[in-house]
Amino acid sequence: MTYFLLFWRHGKLSLFIALALLAGQQSWAQVPAWQLAMAATQTAISSSKVFESATDANGNLFLTGPFRGTVTFGNTTLVSAGNNEDIFVAKWSPVTRGFVWAQRAGGVDIDEVYSVAVSGTNVYIVGSFYTGSASFGSTVIPSNGIYGTGFVAKLNDNGTTGRFEWAQALGGPAAWVAANGANVYVTGIFVGTASFGSTALTSAGKRDLYLAKLTDAGTNSSIDWTLRAGGSEDDSGICVAVSGSSVYIAGGFQSPSINFGSTVLAQAGSGDAFVAKAIDAGSTASFAWALKAGGSGADEAHVLDVSGNNLYVAGHVGDGVATFGNAVLPGAAAVTTSGTKCTSFVARLNDAGASASFVWAQQVGGAGYNTCWGVKARGTNVYLVGEFVNTSIFGSTSISTAAGSPALALDMFVTRLSDAGNSASFDWALQGGGPSTENGYALSVSGTQVYVSGATSAPSTFGSHAISSTSWLAVAAIASLTDVSITATATGLNKNVGLFPDPAHGRATVQLPAATGTATLTILDALGRTLRTQTVPANSKADLDLTGLAPGLYALRIAAGADTATRRLMVE
Repeated sequence: MTYFLLFWRHGKLSLFIALALLAGQQSWAQVPAWQLAMAATQTAISSSKVFESATDANGNLFLTGPFRGTVTFGNTTLVSAGNNEDIFVAKWSPVTRGFVWAQRAGGVDIDEVYSVAVSGTNVYIVGSFYTGSASFGSTVIPSNGIYGTGFVAKLNDNGTTGRFEWAQALGGPAAWVAANGANVYVTGIFVGTASFGSTALTSAGKRDLYLAKLTDAGTNSSIDWTLRAGGSEDDSGICVAVSGSSVYIAGGFQSPSINFGSTVLAQAGSGDAFVAKAIDAGSTASFAWALKAGGSGADEAHVLDVSGNNLYVAGHVGDGVATFGNAVLPGAAAVTTSGTKCTSFVARLNDAGASASFVWAQQVGGAGYNTCWGVKARGTNVYLVGEFVNTSIFGSTSISTAAGSPALALDMFVTRLSDAGNSASFDWALQGGGPSTENGYALSVSGTQVYVSGATSAPSTFGSHAISSTSWLAVAAIASLTDVSITATATGLNKNVGLFPDPAHGRATVQLPAATGTATLTILDALGRTLRTQTVPANSKADLDLTGLAPGLYALRIAAGADTATRRLMVE
C-alpha cells in the first residue's frame, strides 16, 4: 500500500520537488544563531522523522512522527512491528536538553501520524493506518477499509513517563489536531460514506474533507459533531486551529467549486488554497465563512496559526500568479525533477466574525523551489519553517544549501517576518543541513525559544552545532535558536537586570538597577500566562520565590516605570 497521506501531507515534494532566553546581553534586533542541534539514535538500517511538534506550559517539547527499525530517544528504545513504519511520540525537556520518555503505536502494516497537540498534561496525536489493526497502549483499533482508517489518540504526560489513555477511530485519514481544554478538533479527508461516531458523511465526488469535534472525558472520548465540505474532485482538509468557539481549517481543493455550508468557492486554476471558519455551538457547529486564494497553478495551504482576530496561513503556489485578496504573488520559476514548479507563501487574514479578508501576502524564498511546513505568530513576529533547494531569498537575506550538496538536495530553513499591520517584511533567515537531504517539517515557539524539527541525513550542521548518525537513512532531528525580540525591548533596564542562580531551585535573586519608583516582577509560563506577580523596591536585590513551580523554562518580566525587561528563568 502506498503512503497516501504521506504523499498528501508531506510527500508533495515528489510533485513540487523555546523557552530558553539568553542571559540578557544580546540585542533584541540581532539575528539569532543556532543554539542546539541533536537527533535520535538508531541502527544503520533504521529511519525516523519528526512530522509535528507542540509545547506545554513548562516549555517541554512533544514530538511525533514515523519510525522504522530500532530507534532510541534518550533512555527509551522503540522497535517497530514488522518491516513497516510505526508511530512514535516523544517528550523532550529544555531543562535537561534531552528526551524524557517515548512511546510507540501502530501495527504490522503502515502507520502514519501527522500532528500533535497539547492541552495541560494531555497529548493528542492523529493519523491513519490501512490494514489489520493498530495498537495505542492497551487500545486496539481495527481497520475499516483499505482506503485508510483515521484515528485520534490521547496520551497523559506524568512528568517522567507518558502513557496512552484512549484512541478513537475516525471515518477517514486525519491530518491535523488542535485542542482547547477538553475539546479536541480534527480535520482530514474521506471518500464515499464514512462514519464518525453516530454520524455518517457522504462525499460529493471523490475525496472530501471533514472537521470533527471530540470531547475528552478522561479515559475515553466521544464525537460531538462532524462537518463536511467538498465538490466533485479531490479536496483536502490539512490543518486546523482553534480560538474559543472559533475553529479554523485550511487546505486545498481541486473541484471546480467547493461548498462550506452556504458559501461556495470557485476554483481559479488546477487547485486553490482555502481557509474557512466554523462556529462550535457545543453539540453542533456550522461554517461562518470561507475564503480562497490562488491562481492558474496548483496552490494549497499547509499550515495555520491564530493570534487574536488574525490568522496566519502558509503553503505553496505553483507556476501561475496567485491572488490573496488584493495581494498578487508571482508563481514559481524553479523546475523540480518531476517537471513541476513550487514556491511558498505566507498570508495574514483578519477574522471579522461573520466574514474575513486577506490583509497581506508574501512570497517565501523567492522564485526558487521551497515549501513551508510550519507557521507560528508571536506578537508581531511571524516564524516559518520549511525546506529549500539551492538558493532561497528572504527579503535582503539569501541562504544556500550546504557545500557539496547535489543540485536538488533539500536543506531546512527558518525565517522571521515582522507584521507591520497592512504589510510584512522578512527580518532574517537561517539554513541548516548537510550534503544530503534535510526536511524541516515542524515549528514550535515557547517563550523566546524557537524549535525546528524534522529529519536529517547526517552528517549535518546548524551553525556551530553538528549532528552525526550511524544510520545512512533519515533520522529525527531537533534544532533550536533563541529570539529575544519576542519579549525583549531595547531599553536601559533590559541591559542592567541580573538574575541568578541559573538554573534556580526554590529561590532566585533579581538584581534591579536604579529606577523611578518600584518594580513589578511577573513570572510567565511558556504559553505566556501569568503565574505570579510581586512588587519590589527599585535599585535593590529582590528575592524570587519559586516554590511549587514545576521544573521547566519560564520568563521573568520586570517593569519599572515605562521601562521593561525580560529574562530567562530556568527552574530545576
